Amino acid sequence: MSEQPEFDFNLTAAASRVEASPIPHEPAQPGLDFTSEAPSGFAAWREQWQARKNKISRATGLIFDRSVEVNLASGITLQGLVQIDTATFLRTDIRNNELLFRVGGVSFRLPEIESCVTLDP
Repeated sequence: MSEQPEFDFNLTAAASRVEASPIPHEPAQPGLDFTSEAPSGFAAWREQWQARKNKISRATGLIFDRSVEVNLASGITLQGLVQIDTATFLRTDIRNNELLFRVGGVSFRLPEIESCVTLDP
């Protein structure tokens, strides 16, 4: 029968025998230049987001960023701000009828809407 090797289960002693290797130095993140006259990537993205939202609003008749009352075909009436579901909004291959909209915690698609009217004066 072969002899089993002995193991040292004293972790403190084992840890003191291990040499720590230095952590490689990573370069610091470069700072952002807020004084630059170049157009901001974030500002450009926001403009594209708003332009697409406006295009969807014109195509669907939905009003964003204003308080509305939405009547769904199921008989549910919702009041609040209509929001576009981000996951479907970011897809460029999706048609308006497939977009998900939301008022409060209720999601719905365009074909489910019977009416949408603004509540703001």
